[in-house]
Amino acid sequence: LKQFRRKAECDSCRGLLGLLKRSFFLAKMVRMMNILAGAWLIVHSLGEEECEDNSILFLQERLGLHADLKTLEAEVVGTTTRAIDGSKESCRDGECEYGDLLCEELLRYGRDKYGSQIALYNAGGIRASLPAGKVTRADVLAVHPFGNNATFFKLKGAALKQMLQDALAEHGDGPGTAGNWLQVAGLRLQASYNSTGWTLRNILVKHPAGDWWALDNDSTYSIASNSYIMDGNGGRKVASDNLELIEANGIGIANLMTDYFKKHSPVSPPALDGRTYHERSSKVFGTAAADIDGSCRDHTCAYGVLLCEEMLRQGQKAGHATEIALYHAGALLASVPQGNVTFESLLQVHRFGYLISFFRLRGTYVRMLLEDMLADHGAPGTGNAASWLQVAGLRFQASWNGSWALGRVQVQIDTEWKDLDTTEMLTREYSVAGSSNVRFSRKVVNKNCVPLEDDGPGALITMSKFFESSSPVQPPPDDQRECLTDNCAWLLESRDFSWRPQTATNMLIASMFLLLSVF
Repeated sequence: LKQFRRKAECDSCRGLLGLLKRSFFLAKMVRMMNILAGAWLIVHSLGEEECEDNSILFLQERLGLHADLKTLEAEVVGTTTRAIDGSKESCRDGECEYGDLLCEELLRYGRDKYGSQIALYNAGGIRASLPAGKVTRADVLAVHPFGNNATFFKLKGAALKQMLQDALAEHGDGPGTAGNWLQVAGLRLQASYNSTGWTLRNILVKHPAGDWWALDNDSTYSIASNSYIMDGNGGRKVASDNLELIEANGIGIANLMTDYFKKHSPVSPPALDGRTYHERSSKVFGTAAADIDGSCRDHTCAYGVLLCEEMLRQGQKAGHATEIALYHAGALLASVPQGNVTFESLLQVHRFGYLISFFRLRGTYVRMLLEDMLADHGAPGTGNAASWLQVAGLRFQASWNGSWALGRVQVQIDTEWKDLDTTEMLTREYSVAGSSNVRFSRKVVNKNCVPLEDDGPGALITMSKFFESSSPVQPPPDDQRECLTDNCAWLLESRDFSWRPQTATNMLIASMFLLLSVF
């Protein structure tokens, strides 16, 4: 009995064993022993994974409880707004919808119970998609036929990195088919493939404060996973040989996801955010009609404009009604040369793997953010601060006289540019798309924003899709949205000297309003 229990871990098997144990009839007990003997033979004649895959069918046949099981499996546990992709073609090649959904829920469960930071799940343990509409218990069991249980352990960063490198090596060139490919949460990676194989370009782990930090080989990370990985299956000996165990036999994965659908339906498929973004270095996404300048720390740059305008569009498409986009120049590290735009050329721009976050921020704090940025800039033409911002949906003017003085700031509301100096505009909340650095590392933002979506898509995958859909891409003209002189075209066209004396007064009024709103 112990041998069978150890091997037949799926929830349905345990449920049937419970029925058997509660039987008071001798015939049932004899029948149970026959079943256990048969199950033991199957365990030892088939591989463990195949045994688990067939254990439900085997027990159904031997017990003759088809009708009862069909009633149980027909129970509706939730609904979906549309089908959720868990296909082999998607989940074994890269990030997939069901993999994201599962790993985020596994991470939430592990975080609440043990402070887990990362979730890992082998793609071979995801065996089906979920249909649109009603989701039954049978649908969930079709995705999870092996009866995996959640496991929790700690692992050094170096071992975790080796796991990811092994997964990439097993993936190979072309569409991946290995069941050992990892679905993840709380972790992000970028990798490229060339003639020598896969190269991990960066690995990020979500910090408890919300930002993403580079993986540290010497740090220990708390991981939520499953029994298949913990036991070292699929070549995962680097995990089983080096882990510090927290819990070996946690909640059944099928039960975890059944509970999730009961609590959160209707469930929509998550938007893929590029958390395991890997491509051939030579893959061409589109073309650039001319060099696109990525020298972005001193002034507006062409690539910064393209990126921020695309962030605006993506925020609006995601339902955030985004009005302003802000991206820090320190994360833009190269220009895009004329000609084919490849994965490698975009990796040179986006080496750090930053995400796009969405939040709301009052006009007063938008001005304060710009003032902080100008203070870091230095004299005209010498700016080299990583904190310099590329912008969209917003424009400003500043003057230099030994230090920078922020002048006129305007925000585009619908198609009209409005001054950010009246009490109404300063106290208004604006919907903003910003790099994760702007969201978490700028104190004025981190302390005062209202989060909408902290972990949006990566900037790299966002621009890959942009070039795929918009090529050939022309460098945008300089519209002087960041005007560091007194004679910008838009400033001269809309100049109204009455606005200047009002700014300080209205800033004071707005600050008093915000202070009162706190109390």
